[in-house]
Amino acid sequence: MSRHFERVFKQRFQSYFLGGSLLLLGGIALSFRGDLKTNALDGLPFGHPIQPPSLSCQQVLNLADWGQKRFGGMGQADVFNPKRAKAVAEAFLEKLDPNRMLFLSEDVESFKKLTEAHWNDLVQRSSCEPWEQWLQFNYKRVQQRTAKLVKIFKAPKDFNFTLDQGDASFEKTKELKANQKDKEISYTQFAVSYQELQKRWQKELTEILSEGSFSLLKAYQGNVTQLLWDRTEQRYFDSAPETRGLLAKAILAGLDSYSTYFSSGEFEDFYEELKGTTAGLGLRLQKVPQGFLVEKVIEGSASQRSKEIEAGDIIQKIDDVVLAALSFEEAKNILKGPENSQVKLGIECHHKKQIESEPHQIEVVLQRTQFEIEETKINFTWKASKKQAQVSKKVAVISVPTFYGRGGMGNDGEEKSVSEDFKQRITEELLKDTSHIGLVLDLRGNPGGYLEEAVSIGSFFVGNRPIVGVIEEGSTRILKEENSLPAIYKKPLVVLVDQSSASAAEVLSGALKDYQRAVIVGSAQTYGKGTVQKLFHLEDPLLFSAALGPLGTGVVKLTTSIFYSPLGHTPANGGVKTDITLNENKSPLVVSHKTEDILPIVDNHLQQELEKASLTYQDSLYLLSEKSKERLSRQEENTLDSELDEAIAIVSDIADLKTPHLNF
Repeated sequence: MSRHFERVFKQRFQSYFLGGSLLLLGGIALSFRGDLKTNALDGLPFGHPIQPPSLSCQQVLNLADWGQKRFGGMGQADVFNPKRAKAVAEAFLEKLDPNRMLFLSEDVESFKKLTEAHWNDLVQRSSCEPWEQWLQFNYKRVQQRTAKLVKIFKAPKDFNFTLDQGDASFEKTKELKANQKDKEISYTQFAVSYQELQKRWQKELTEILSEGSFSLLKAYQGNVTQLLWDRTEQRYFDSAPETRGLLAKAILAGLDSYSTYFSSGEFEDFYEELKGTTAGLGLRLQKVPQGFLVEKVIEGSASQRSKEIEAGDIIQKIDDVVLAALSFEEAKNILKGPENSQVKLGIECHHKKQIESEPHQIEVVLQRTQFEIEETKINFTWKASKKQAQVSKKVAVISVPTFYGRGGMGNDGEEKSVSEDFKQRITEELLKDTSHIGLVLDLRGNPGGYLEEAVSIGSFFVGNRPIVGVIEEGSTRILKEENSLPAIYKKPLVVLVDQSSASAAEVLSGALKDYQRAVIVGSAQTYGKGTVQKLFHLEDPLLFSAALGPLGTGVVKLTTSIFYSPLGHTPANGGVKTDITLNENKSPLVVSHKTEDILPIVDNHLQQELEKASLTYQDSLYLLSEKSKERLSRQEENTLDSELDEAIAIVSDIADLKTPHLNF
């Protein structure tokens, strides 16, 4: 998963997976000649206005009132209290500028004052006009400011992409790109000055350079300033904001940080991520002056099956519409289309240049079909342990980026499930290979997904025992597999997590920890999201009281319950604590709501069984931890790869200890 995609993915899926599975990646640099489009500093750089509202201002208030009365979030906050005005203003700008790359702190303070001054206009008179006027003016202004920052950008020394592999400086350039890719750019506060904002953009544009391909540069004919602006436009201004939708998100955030509003289009993207599939052509594309540059052809897609399109080709027409003159937004919308619909592509073919001296034009007719979103599907691989003075041993690694699944909102035959994919790997790979010694389950960066999927995967390791308890409106539900089948995988298990492992990832890791079935390793604790959300479609006539009136279009996501591990612990109290910490230097990002734990949800017999086995298990954890510390002390640097290597080594340690586990 690219670093930019991962960052955007965690910001409620703001990337787009449309007709061509569009992912917004970066560009590269050659030389700085050429200017931005002539209108870049004179108006909106890509020409589309603020979006028309999907909600009335009254509907925004109705939504917040309904959400507060129905569930109230975790804090039971009064979202209409005037004291909430500043928090709403902060949440509004957080939704508008989550990376804190567009606005200055003085903009934030000015917006807070506006929100406080006009709070009664919103609550009592249902007037959103002050916010609409502010956004209309300031959205244009920040685009102009960003365009200027792109124009004055200077590439780092030694970034020379005119080089071929035989040139003397090639390895230096390659090293600079690699080093830049390892740097995570993240800010928790808005810049206090224009100079600080300029420094941030220097880093951001350097990142864009480091992520690019040589094909992109060629498509821009060396006009790197234009390339950088187009990438910036697609990354930060790919769709215009809508004031009332942002207000709905900001006010609902007053209930708790996970409650929000989706427009119909936003929810379509969000739901595609949850189910792990999308309908389209299966192309990863970049908008370039001539149209769309093909960055990658997705395996299993209609484009891959056609064998006509490859990376480096440029799509110039879609259904005879020339893309060159269109804005990114317009070109992106043309790619959209219903599943099974046909589309005709006019392509400038570059990948067959070894046969023909010049690129040539071809036409390809494709059908939009379902295919898997690569960044969400599980990944399976075999690895060898690298412990010193030992013959390497075979260890399985399964990475689960999200808990995708059906969720009850689509046809079963059209959607896949992470638990089904996971079980297939166990039955077809792990159970058939008796030579391997154990499994690493990699949940790093996993933001969650469907709760039921975590329950199903947990049952593969502990059978039909309770996986999670959910308390909603005073009543407790215990979730487990409703069959009497025993665990299907019984070899040593290590779960690798980090501070981004959240929600359903914490359900699974918490259950495996409580049952002493797995050793949890990684950062000191997981993210700390101990709540469950439900989705409510505003168009559902059976859902809302007639007294509220029509609530507009879209979907509301509200926190409805808190979840607990089998022994009664909730991740909301500081995440799932790991058994072995692999990186002490990472700053904690854990979210804590100070929610009380509850009594264990398992029966007394199982609780006694766990307590009886605990002493032996803790002794084993101590030995494993000491061995891990000794290995880590010899490491020069901690990286994602070294964390995985250490998790694999711990699997080998568990196999060597031959500690008796609970009989699953």
